[in-house]
Amino acid sequence: MSNPDPKAWTETQLVRIAQSSFRITTGDGTIIAIDPSSKSPLWTKADLVLVTHAHGDHFNAAVVRSLLKEGTRVVVPASVKAAGTDRGLATDTLIPGEVKTFAGCEVAAVRAYNLRKPMHPRSRDWLGYVVVIDGLRVYHAGDTDLIPEMTDVKADIALLPAGGMVTMNPETAARAAALVGAQVAVPMHYGRLPFTSGAGRKFARLWAGTTVLA
Repeated sequence: MSNPDPKAWTETQLVRIAQSSFRITTGDGTIIAIDPSSKSPLWTKADLVLVTHAHGDHFNAAVVRSLLKEGTRVVVPASVKAAGTDRGLATDTLIPGEVKTFAGCEVAAVRAYNLRKPMHPRSRDWLGYVVVIDGLRVYHAGDTDLIPEMTDVKADIALLPAGGMVTMNPETAARAAALVGAQVAVPMHYGRLPFTSGAGRKFARLWAGTTVLA
């Protein structure tokens, strides 16, 4: 059986809830929550929770607790667990370059960091994730600049921060989408601050591929 069309899959299976928070429903009904940070009626109990780092706009312990059910796996960077900033919620950890399977999905941990800005230093070993879902490679980049390690990332669908200041801006995010070979890109990490409100539309104008404004 062939893999689904990336654009159609993105529009039907993926919901952007806020900032960099997403709810993904796989073809077999598995629920994946990425970077749950804000309360929303769009959340449902999750089989797998992926946290890129512990900043408040990516991780909220109360929201994560609300998503838990029997058997929920909560995956965080090993450095977050070691610092205790997972609030005791992590069931599993990953380090950059590590690949494990959770809830039937292959999850590869990739680096996410700033090149020169201090907010997301490389030394923290914070993460983005490439998750194989329904035969598609979905890349959630976390909070990052356009970094050398992206040359090793291959993705059908790329969820990329585009708000600027502490992450890539629309221009660099468009370059990242091309670099990872994405067929579909979803800009994220914009809209929470007023000056970032137009970043998604600007990304769509700059990116030569297909943009879904989730």
